[in-house]
Parts: sequence; structure tokens; C-alpha cells
Amino acid sequence: MKKMTLWLLSILMAVSLPLTACEKGAPGETVSSDLSAAESFAAEQESASAEADESAGSPEQGIPATPIPAAQGFDIPDNSVEIQTSGESFSDGGDLVLAIDADTFRQSGYAFGDIVNIRIDGKDYTAPVVSFATEADDGQPALVDASGPVWIALNSDSSFAETSGLAQKAAAEDGTSVWTMRDGRTPDTIPVTITMSAKGGFLTAYYTRHLVFSSDRADYVSDEVYANFREVRGGAFPDGMLYRGCTPIEDYYGRTQTADEMLAKYGIRTVINLANTDEEIAERFASPDFVSENYAALFDQGSVGAYPLKAVYTTEEERAQIASALRFMIDHEGPYYLHCVVGKDRTGFLCMLLSFYMGVPLGQALNDYMMTYTNIFTIEPGSDQYNAILNYFPVIDLKVITGLESDSLADYEGLDMVWQAENYIRGLGLSEEECALLRRRLTGA
Repeated sequence: MKKMTLWLLSILMAVSLPLTACEKGAPGETVSSDLSAAESFAAEQESASAEADESAGSPEQGIPATPIPAAQGFDIPDNSVEIQTSGESFSDGGDLVLAIDADTFRQSGYAFGDIVNIRIDGKDYTAPVVSFATEADDGQPALVDASGPVWIALNSDSSFAETSGLAQKAAAEDGTSVWTMRDGRTPDTIPVTITMSAKGGFLTAYYTRHLVFSSDRADYVSDEVYANFREVRGGAFPDGMLYRGCTPIEDYYGRTQTADEMLAKYGIRTVINLANTDEEIAERFASPDFVSENYAALFDQGSVGAYPLKAVYTTEEERAQIASALRFMIDHEGPYYLHCVVGKDRTGFLCMLLSFYMGVPLGQALNDYMMTYTNIFTIEPGSDQYNAILNYFPVIDLKVITGLESDSLADYEGLDMVWQAENYIRGLGLSEEECALLRRRLTGA
């Protein structure tokens, strides 16, 4: 990501056998005073940034970096009272609907993100209070508050009625299915007691999973924001080199065609698809509702690289996919466009890695990562939900890139992220020459 000549110069200037990024000791260890190529690049970026700051009227490159907040904690007073209620009915999916409405439930001191104890017909359960059952952990019961009746569901392919043994599905006379209790009772005879287990104990998980968005273009300020389309800036990136956003080929709530139009508008020459295989892309092209002509043209030119990830990044398969994606970028010219489905997790990881590699400061890279949450999910920067997400998802990626096992963003502030990124990339199997070519591609040299 920096100019080839400067990269080679830093290698040639090293004395005897210079330390490469892979040979350099971990941060804090005593190593040779000779600068590695990554360190030279980082020093060069710092010097260039200082010179730019001293130039009167010099425009700032990239978005301004905000301070990294401390890890989000929630200390919420518990003013809850015990709730005595009963069942009311079983939903079609086997959820137990309770004889208490959301207003009464909330007035009793309960809120989203609480963990509650629920005693149902003599059996005890622990469940988070959520707005959708899928916000709970897999296989976990959930107390769902959706501004109507409150109900107990299970985040599973099976139902709460079945797994709890309360009821079983049977065929009604009209051919429909109904839930019947094995002992002939009715749901209103099921006693239910709710008490607080941990006030706010599930709040971080709730904030990171409760993501709601609109599919109406009119709710967004521009086509770019609607498609989560934006340029990755800062460090040694020249203007108009790297872009990211949502998928231009999957029918993601109406955004597909808008994302495809961005490819032509911004002159994209190479696409990295982190969600689909070549076969899946071809199947999408054959669909009668396919509208992404710009994407299809790039694919036909051999300028779309398909490297689907599962957002784990640590398996050998995924590491090989990431390495192949980087090599595809080396073999093709920018401007580049990176996408998965929303352009949030997998795209966020690779953009963060490339940003660090190009000398983008940690704070600015985090701002770019979080912009998806403000663009698509309209989460307000600085809010509790924003900070909870900031202190969760990006940290997962930082752990992978650096190998540091810390859940605190503050522990990553002092690291040489250029070195960390190059060390990670070299660990994927890219050679010193490939690293130099990648940096050269991303500087447009």
C-alpha cells in the first residue's frame, strides 16, 4: 500500500539481514534497531501526516477520528417487582403468550437487555428480555416484549411448547394445526412467575443484535448511504482507490440496483465478493429479476473475485480465502469495491486490515467500521448502543489481526498497526514481494 520505490528503498537501506515483518519480535520486545519495511512505511506515513498538518489550507484526508471510549459497562439500578401471571394461549409457532401486556411488564421495572427468572408450571427458566426471539442465544428461551402481549419463545428450530413439554401440536377438525396440552388443561391454567435475575445483564448482547433498518430509499439522505457505499480513506490511500458497501447482486431489501449503479458512478474496476461463490453469482445472473448490469460486465471481464467468508477468519480455509482475495487485488487494478451482503462484518474486517496496512490510524479505521451502523441502522454515534457495538464487533477483528487476547479497545491504542497488519498478511503466506505489490496497487503507483 505504499509506493514500490519507497518500499524497496526501505529494504535496501537495512543493514546486513534486515528484519522483515514476520521476523520482527512482538511489540515491546527488544529487537534490532534497523527499521523493517513495515516500520519504515509507518514512519513515512507519520512524517507525511505531520507535513500535511503544517501546510496552511491543506485539506484533511479521510474522516476525523473520534476518541476511543472505554469498554461499555452498564450499572442500572434494579427497581423491578415480582410478576404473577399466567399463560393465555399458544401461538402458531408454539410460543407461550402470557396474560400480561408490554406496558404492565415495563411498569414493573423490566426492560430490554434484562435477564429474568421465569417459573412456568413449576419449572424454572432463565431468559433475556428481547424484542425478537432471534436476539437470544441459539437454543435459549427468550421473553419477548414487542409492544403487545409478552410471550415466551425459543431461539431454535423447535418450539417452546414442545421443548418445555407443555403442549404438542395436533390436527384440528378443519385441517389446521393446534397446540393442545397433554393433560387436557388450557393455557390460562399455567401459572407463571417472573423475577429479575440480572438487571441489564444481557444489554451488550441485545444492543449488538438489535439492528433494525428501513427498506425505503426516502428514509436515507443519499443513494450512497442507502447502499452503505463509501470510500475507505486516510493513510496512504489516494482518493478514489478503495470503496465498500452492500451487495450489488443479492436482493438486499431493494438496495441491489442502487449498489450496482455506484460501481459505474465511481469507476470501479475490480470487485471482491466476500459472500458468494462463482457458482452462486452465475445463478444470480440467471435470475429473471437480475438488474446489476455493471456487476455482470465486470464479472465477464474477470474482474470479480469471489472469496466467501463465514466471518470466523481463523480457520485455514478462511485464511486461504483472505490470502486469495489479496492476491486477486494484486493482479487487478483499482478502484476496488469490497462487499459481502450488508457490507458490515466480513467487509468490515478486510477494510480494517487494509486500512491498517496503509497507515490509517486506529481511531479513523474504527470510525469507518462503525459508519455502517449509522448508515444502515441509523444508530446514533455516542449512544449506548453505538458504544456497545464499537466495543464488541471491531474488537473481534482486532484480536484476529493482532493476536492480542484483550476485550478492551484501549489495549490496542499503542500498537503499531501497520506492522500488525503486515505481520498478519505475511502470516497468510504472502511473500515480501507480494506485500510490496499489494501496497503499490493500493497507492496507485
